[in-house]
Amino acid sequence: FNSLVLSANYTRAWSDMDYQQVRNIDSSWQEGRFTRHKYLTRDTVRNARLLYQSNDVVNVALGVDYKGFSGRISFNMQGNIITSVGSRPEEDQYTGNIYRWDVTLQQELPIPGFKIIADGVNIFHNPIKTYQKFRRTIDGPILENLESTAYSPRIFNLSLRYSL
Repeated sequence: FNSLVLSANYTRAWSDMDYQQVRNIDSSWQEGRFTRHKYLTRDTVRNARLLYQSNDVVNVALGVDYKGFSGRISFNMQGNIITSVGSRPEEDQYTGNIYRWDVTLQQELPIPGFKIIADGVNIFHNPIKTYQKFRRTIDGPILENLESTAYSPRIFNLSLRYSL
């Protein structure tokens, strides 16, 4: 077990911010056969998480260091993040959890000072899904709709390093 490496950490964050919002409130009234509309503008404050702030982040790396070889595989999970604050909580946009796997391999060469390195970033090409909350009816349940799916690129790198 002398050559095994394990690294793990978990971060739990609590954040909130007051977002100033302007709402137009319809104060309609009936006048005979006609409905009269008067809109009142109200400044309000809504509290929500900070934009792009995840509540949960997990990092785990497992590796081996043996003689001139070093290898690591790592996993990262970033919990959902709010990407846009709506005028009401059910209009917020947010991503689902974001998962990423990376790998790094290094081998010292028989020539002093030289190493060969292979890296892979986001090797499983996991999607990043964005959701929009909404209500079908005024007092109905808050539902979520898959709005978009994006993919961060996979990056593979092979390099030769020389150091004194």
